[in-house]
Amino acid sequence: MPVILLSPFSVSPDAGGPSRCWAPGSMPRRSAPRACWPGWRHTGPVERTLALRQATAVADELVAALSDLAPAVAGEEPPAESTSQSYFRVREGELSDQQAALHGALVIHRGLEDLCDAPLSGADLALEVAGMRQSVLDLIGAAADADPDDVPPVAVPEPGAGASSESVWSARWLIGHQVHVLFNVCAAVAVADATRQLRDGDRDAAMLRLADATVYVRGFPAAMTHASTVPADYYMDAESTAQ
Repeated sequence: MPVILLSPFSVSPDAGGPSRCWAPGSMPRRSAPRACWPGWRHTGPVERTLALRQATAVADELVAALSDLAPAVAGEEPPAESTSQSYFRVREGELSDQQAALHGALVIHRGLEDLCDAPLSGADLALEVAGMRQSVLDLIGAAADADPDDVPPVAVPEPGAGASSESVWSARWLIGHQVHVLFNVCAAVAVADATRQLRDGDRDAAMLRLADATVYVRGFPAAMTHASTVPADYYMDAESTAQ
């Protein structure tokens, strides 16, 4: 299946690796740890950060479960088709369902990890996390049927040693853009699904997939805001480098 490869990195964006977007419902559900995705309307900064760290820990479990099935593909091995692909570490290629799910989970894990410290507003945070949650459901073919009150607690690791501000900003710039790409590809798949279902006369299913696509579209500007939560001078330098 044609997909987008996104190259993973830690806080220092010099590490090599892979990552990407959609897989149909053939992924085994045992690969999906149940997660209590945080809500933001009535939470303060401390509770919000704790919820994000818990979601990050759950995403790490998902990455580990998918990695046990097969390793990720080296995302930077395919040649870049444009300067933009090279700069944002995006590639097009063919992945199996499991590889696509793993690559998407890696993007989400990195995004959640960075959101623990990114100075994002509650509204943008809610929209981006909603898109990430929908991505997980689509990537592993699961239904949104988990009751948050029934989800067992997840061990949350303590924050690691701080990296330099420049390294954090550089990684954030790329992470936010990769989450944006993830949402774009997942939205396109949802719209394609809805189109097919309408042709088959299944209007109810089509409307549900269009609702999923709406979640991704609403997450577009939030992901770009996430990428841009860096000092203005650094942002301008990054923009000029990308061009």
